[in-house]
Amino acid sequence: VDAAFYNFLCVVVFLMITLVAFVGMTQSKFYHFYAIDSDSSNQLNEDQPLIQTSKSSLSSVTRQIWIWALGILINFMATLCVFPALTVLAKSTNSGRNEWNDVYFIPVGCFLAFNAGDFVGRTLAGLIKRPKASKLGSVFVLVMALLRLGFIPAFLFCNIAPQQRVITQVSFDLQPSEILIEIQFLFASFEQVYFKSDIAYLSFMALFSISNGYIGSIILMFGPKTLPTDKNQDQSQAASILVLYLSVGLAVGAALSDLILKLL
Repeated sequence: VDAAFYNFLCVVVFLMITLVAFVGMTQSKFYHFYAIDSDSSNQLNEDQPLIQTSKSSLSSVTRQIWIWALGILINFMATLCVFPALTVLAKSTNSGRNEWNDVYFIPVGCFLAFNAGDFVGRTLAGLIKRPKASKLGSVFVLVMALLRLGFIPAFLFCNIAPQQRVITQVSFDLQPSEILIEIQFLFASFEQVYFKSDIAYLSFMALFSISNGYIGSIILMFGPKTLPTDKNQDQSQAASILVLYLSVGLAVGAALSDLILKLL
């Protein structure tokens, strides 16, 4: 409870800092020059010809960026499928030895590690800027997003809620009473802990969080740029569509997380 409280407290503090920074920016001369003064000076007179720009429909824009949209949906769906519903149930393999393993493992190894890794991924996306806005680039990003689905079984095989798992023992006697046990074993692979290591869990979390921030940022940066540069309105629509698919991915992932927990 304390970890969740401080986690959301940090979010509120950052939101307040952002609000104060925004209010301060609106009072600056730079903001007034470009956002207010330029608007009044650029107003068209009645005798000036208006430039008619064509605006594509939402369906047309969606068809052009559907690979990017699918990529961002899968990316954030994979994230919400396991974080934080599944990852928060991890237990240190050295529980009971010191305060780090019993108190700080989840707040640091789960929440702090994910947010730090997500920030690193977004920063790397701004520096590397690969793949670019192209057909091949969109397919590559989609493949990366699909590969992130592999983190679902990876975390399930970690030391997640070990006290709730039932490891089915297999007997080699093919007695009728034991046939059911043999069948249950085929569906009990997620009931076993394969990665009994804190390093494995933390390594997965690092890759999981960095890839989430990197792929999400790349899609939002270059997805709209696949449209012609002379159609700014279409690019604006494309950005809004990507945000919509991002939200859908979050909703679907949150809904699926409950089903994934039942695999334990």
